[in-house]
Amino acid sequence: MSRLLNVIEERQLLGINPQDENNISEYLDYALNPHGEDKKQSTTSDVQVIVVPSLWITSTKHKRQLAPVFEQYALHAVVDVGTIWSPVTSISFSLLVLGSEPVSDVLMADFAANASAQKSNPVDRKLTPKADKSGELPNIVYTDTFKQFLAQIEQELFGAVTSAKKEQQVPQFQTFKVPVKALDMSRLQVAFYHPNNQIDINRYKKAKFEALEKLADVNKVNSVKRGDLVQGQVFKWSLLGIGKLPYNPNKLPITEGDATNQVLAEGDVIVTPNCSKVFLVTGKLNGVYAPAHSYHIRLKPNSAVSAQYLCLYLKSEVAKKYSLKMAVGSVIPRIVLKDFRQLPILLPDNDTLAKSDELYQRLQTPDSDLDKINNLIAGTHDQGRLQDSFLLEELEKLRISKRVIIEKLIKDDLKELKVSIDKGLYKSSMVICGSILEAIILDWLSETEKHDYYRDNAEISLSKAITLLKKLGELDYEAANAAHNIRTMRNLIHPRNYFQN
Repeated sequence: MSRLLNVIEERQLLGINPQDENNISEYLDYALNPHGEDKKQSTTSDVQVIVVPSLWITSTKHKRQLAPVFEQYALHAVVDVGTIWSPVTSISFSLLVLGSEPVSDVLMADFAANASAQKSNPVDRKLTPKADKSGELPNIVYTDTFKQFLAQIEQELFGAVTSAKKEQQVPQFQTFKVPVKALDMSRLQVAFYHPNNQIDINRYKKAKFEALEKLADVNKVNSVKRGDLVQGQVFKWSLLGIGKLPYNPNKLPITEGDATNQVLAEGDVIVTPNCSKVFLVTGKLNGVYAPAHSYHIRLKPNSAVSAQYLCLYLKSEVAKKYSLKMAVGSVIPRIVLKDFRQLPILLPDNDTLAKSDELYQRLQTPDSDLDKINNLIAGTHDQGRLQDSFLLEELEKLRISKRVIIEKLIKDDLKELKVSIDKGLYKSSMVICGSILEAIILDWLSETEKHDYYRDNAEISLSKAITLLKKLGELDYEAANAAHNIRTMRNLIHPRNYFQN
């Protein structure tokens, strides 16, 4: 059996209570002190492995108890192994490899980040029985993917196979190393150091940032005391329809409920502590209570950013990477208020501010004009600045929103096309086919070349547009040939072409 897997299964012998200091002491005493034959053998390598709830290495309270461990041992690896007790609890665990000898680099890996959405659970739920009412852990069966992940980590740490076998093995999972000099022992979560969460250093150095608390008042929304409890209209995240673009402002996400200590005003921004949901408060929500346990943001007078820009920025990759790095909590990752207030906000120039405000409006408006969207896309170029990266990222969201609009228009045309074909109206069918094709091709070319061909007075021909997309690598031979065939057939509606063909 894999040594790491053995440690994980052995961890099941002790109960878990992340809030109980005695529980931490009992487990560390058990894991780090020899007892029994197996333990005596494992200490000969001068390497110890412990499995702890991720909360223990992110919470100030628990890190205090782990401090003596890091004084006695050098850290060799931090591996996020995920919800290894998922039939009983959703708490995530981290595996720490400790050694008596210092190392120059610390190995890191995250199982959930490596596995697909379907295989991110390390436990085989089909083979693992459900937990009974006693609360004891059932016989947990781990997936083959998880076992392979642990085997690769063990290979990289201990070199458990011969050099001949090593040449044949190809790493299946992403791991990375962090120089000990760059390690912050107060930030041991893998996500903080993960390469995917690092930003473009060159662009970052050139950009100007300001802490969120310098630009706005940021507070946590709390429930009122029971003695002061009153009922009122309260904002509710679940009624917002997150992920359904565009947002319908006519259906207000409010419900009757317990009041909180914060009343909303137009221009406020509310955010969930894990930064997964962000909402800009409209005038229709004036006087509504903010949702409990969320963060409330109100811009200071003469702030360098707008509420629209801030709302987009909090959803951006830059902010997302910060939240992933700073998140704590082993069940529901979240950013503590202190870290959230320190969130670095990219200060925009006037052009970026204006475009972001328009972008926000376009994303929120169900009937956005396609030509105005194309105009925004055509007018935004990457000049090597972090502001450009931000705008281009938001434009990609706008493209998705635009595709929803185009899809709706095409669906309507396709319904009419089916009626025409069913009734044998073939000339009408070819007109509709040509119209659909031209709409897609011109829009596609406008996005690709960042030029609004809808407004171009030169009026590029459909034939040339198809050929251009092929040269640009957007269309392969078969697709371009099919497009030209539709175009040719559509042209048969002209009398001259009809009689000649």
